[in-house]
Amino acid sequence: MAKNNRNWNARFLKYMEMIVNNPNYKGLPIERKKDGSLKWIATANSEIGQERIEWADKKALELGFKLRAGVYADIMLAIHPTKWKVCQTCGKLMSLYYHYPNANFLKALNKTFHCEFSDCDHISNIWDELINRGVRKEELAKFLISKGDLELNYKTAEKDEIIDALEYACRKG
Repeated sequence: MAKNNRNWNARFLKYMEMIVNNPNYKGLPIERKKDGSLKWIATANSEIGQERIEWADKKALELGFKLRAGVYADIMLAIHPTKWKVCQTCGKLMSLYYHYPNANFLKALNKTFHCEFSDCDHISNIWDELINRGVRKEELAKFLISKGDLELNYKTAEKDEIIDALEYACRKG
């Protein structure tokens, strides 16, 4: 199936309309197809993609961001009205923050704790589930701190502190 002919979830279609009609995105170049649906995806080297980059550069300066690698993700996070997105295919509501495990992390997590979490499982829910299964807090904290290369003490760090530090480390590098 061509990328332009995706079968998107109805909740995602509503989400797209919410975004393009939100004042935070005023002036964002976006086109509609003949049927009125949005042309959501644009490559950076397309005409509309270049216009979106110009828009983002102006938005960066307006918000006080310096133009540098990674700035577009920071801008979009800063202006997003809810900090939650809708999955294009299943319609699940998901955080914009790095709260979901990537493939390598997931493989290590599932192997270490003999579980079957997926990349759609929020790290906070993973924590709670593992604790409910009898994993000791210190063992889980040590694993997460190690995987994130965090400068925290696994014996004293709390769940939210570890998750916040992991999210920040993932978002910034």
